[in-house]
Amino acid sequence: MCCSSFLMVQGFLGHPENHAAPVAAFLPSTFSRKKMKKSTVLASALVGAMAFAGASHAATKVDAPIMTSGVPITANVQIQGWLNDDFGIQGWTHFSKWGQFEARKGQRVTVTVISGRAGTHPGVSVWWRNTGPMTAPAGGKGNYYQNHAYNQYDTIKTGVMTDEVTGAEVGYLEMITATNGYDADGATPKYAANANLFNPVFDGIPGTIQLSFVAPRNGTYQLVTGGVFPDSSVCQMKPVNNCGGFALQAAFTYQVDIR
Repeated sequence: MCCSSFLMVQGFLGHPENHAAPVAAFLPSTFSRKKMKKSTVLASALVGAMAFAGASHAATKVDAPIMTSGVPITANVQIQGWLNDDFGIQGWTHFSKWGQFEARKGQRVTVTVISGRAGTHPGVSVWWRNTGPMTAPAGGKGNYYQNHAYNQYDTIKTGVMTDEVTGAEVGYLEMITATNGYDADGATPKYAANANLFNPVFDGIPGTIQLSFVAPRNGTYQLVTGGVFPDSSVCQMKPVNNCGGFALQAAFTYQVDIR
């Protein structure tokens, strides 16, 4: 049903002349306007459901180690991993670092990220992740994410995803944003239109960020961290859109404290 139905729907909707009243062509002339309206609504809902079921996303794997409250993790990240021009000012999935932890609704969660390289600034995003039936595997080296770029501040929902290598279906993804922000102390931000969404955080200490939130629901939370807006001295005056490419990294230490 997945592929053939989706192709039929896609082909049917692909022609502008079909958009006006596609249901009417298949109804008897005696069909009342009221019934036709109901049928149109039902058909539209069916088309939407079929399109959703048929849509697929090529999912990629990232390592999301299971985190313990109060226990830090240190790893190298790309100094523009959390916000990168090459990915349409989104995050760079494979050049950021991920983590996963459990929290109960109402618990206060504090996320701390500290950069070990002067002139670099960490960004961090946290989502509640649905791990129910039909969802893609989460946690550890088998953790699936939607693709090679991520939105730092928005909720993420997909249809059934497929493994980008094998093509096998792995389930759908639902990640509801819990908090996000970046270290703005000493940083030179761009993209004024998105400034509030990226959430600049000032604490007087360049190279660190700490965010706290109350867990909105029980279950699994995922975080991602990477660099953002590195100082020009770190980039050695290279183009800001790559800042030296893959080579320029920094050791970030990140941890969660759950109370």
